[in-house]
This record gives sequence, structure tokens and C-alpha cells, in this order.
Amino acid sequence: MKKYFPLFCLMALLSACTTETATDKADDTATEVEQAPEPQWISLLDSNSAEGWRAYGGDSLPPGWLVENGILTFDTE
Repeated sequence: MKKYFPLFCLMALLSACTTETATDKADDTATEVEQAPEPQWISLLDSNSAEGWRAYGGDSLPPGWLVENGILTFDTE
């Protein structure tokens, strides 16, 4: 068993070696990120109005829903 341990270690070391370096992998990743399209944001609220919003199965928003500072909120009062 002791005879095979150095041989096993040598085989493990040789199998871990590759010809591709870490900088090659980093360069491949960088080009993939640069080629990715820019995400486009879609605004769900029209500045200070709730135009286009409605309740599920309804024609308009239920009472209490307001748009304040571009944020859709519910007034509990």
C-alpha cells in the first residue's frame, strides 16, 4: 500500500494540471459579459397617476389605492 501512495499522488497532481491559465478563463468571462445586451427597464407607473392599473377582474383600482411620489400605496384611513 505504501508503494502505491506516491504513485497515486503523482497521478492526482498530473490530472489537476491543465494548459488553460486563470487569465485565459478571466478573459473569456469578460468578453461574455461585454457582449451581453443591456437590460431595458419598463416603468410600471406613470409618474403620479395609476392610469392603466386595475383590480383583478375589475375595470379600475379599488378605493384606497394611491400613487404618491411614484410609489403605489394603499391608504388605510
